[in-house]
Amino acid sequence: MPRFSLLSSHRWFVVLLAACVVLLARPASAVDEATRAALRDLGTEGVHAYQAGDYATARQKLDEAFSIMRTAPLALWSARALEKSGLLVQASERYLAAERAPVDPEGDQQAQIDARATAREERAALQPRIPRLTVRIEGVPAAEATLVVDGRDVPAALVGKSLPVNPGTVEVIATSGDAKTSGRVDIAEGENKDLLLTLRPSAPSTAAAEGPQPDDASTTSERSLVARKWPAFVAAGVAVAGGIVWTVFGVQSMDAKSQADACTAATCTSERVDELRQQAWDAGNVATVGMVLTGVGVVGAGVLWFTLPGASKTSETARREPAFDVGPLAQVELGVRPGGIQLRGRF
Repeated sequence: MPRFSLLSSHRWFVVLLAACVVLLARPASAVDEATRAALRDLGTEGVHAYQAGDYATARQKLDEAFSIMRTAPLALWSARALEKSGLLVQASERYLAAERAPVDPEGDQQAQIDARATAREERAALQPRIPRLTVRIEGVPAAEATLVVDGRDVPAALVGKSLPVNPGTVEVIATSGDAKTSGRVDIAEGENKDLLLTLRPSAPSTAAAEGPQPDDASTTSERSLVARKWPAFVAAGVAVAGGIVWTVFGVQSMDAKSQADACTAATCTSERVDELRQQAWDAGNVATVGMVLTGVGVVGAGVLWFTLPGASKTSETARREPAFDVGPLAQVELGVRPGGIQLRGRF
């Protein structure tokens, strides 16, 4: 029976591990021959477009080829096309991808090694040309702001830090809650600029700031002079109505009496004289009632005006007291007696 030493077992383990690494690593770069040929043609077309000055076409074709087969030569030419298009930030990252690209065992290994070295040199030469922009925000904490620079979201941790940008006009948008602001800055190759943006959160609504408001009835009860002294106005109205009745019927009574006194046996019959005197009596009674109402209204209006509260009540008192409460009115009694007006009560 064969016997294996510890050394031979170790060698078999190393061979097995190497085989696993190769099998796992090959699918990342391995493509079939037909695909490789098509990508080679696509990359060649991109290089020819670059040499012809058609950088937009070169960038498109080289990007497509590099997205499938990530080799150093394709990354190098793609970075050059991006650089010529003015996309210096993207070009720098693509040069870095060329530096770090693994060597494709199916391709020209020396060409890949040379491409990585060239990418390192060209990226180093590009760095001083990349402009940098520092965006500062005031009005809100930087951690609460969302920043977008040329359509790219910028982490909050980088607000206030120097950001690499492409030369030209850079548009910046900052938001925080419902506050939003924006700004633009023109920046050339190699420049360093600052941009200050101010965010002003909207103020809370007046209703929210002042708290709950009393309803209309409560506001009218507390602030309206008419609402506080309406009994005095009613009494004044009674006085006005009484004065009108007093005047109208008083005139009628005096007119009828004058006609009765002017009658003689030649001009009026006794029945006519009696009729005129009765009209004068009736109108005089109504006028007397009007006079009494006028007196009661005037006195009542004066008493109520000076005894009812004139200052606004507190909202708590208004809520505690009924809306029809008239204060001292409950303590005042007005009446008419023969020969005058009677007023009783406590003030």
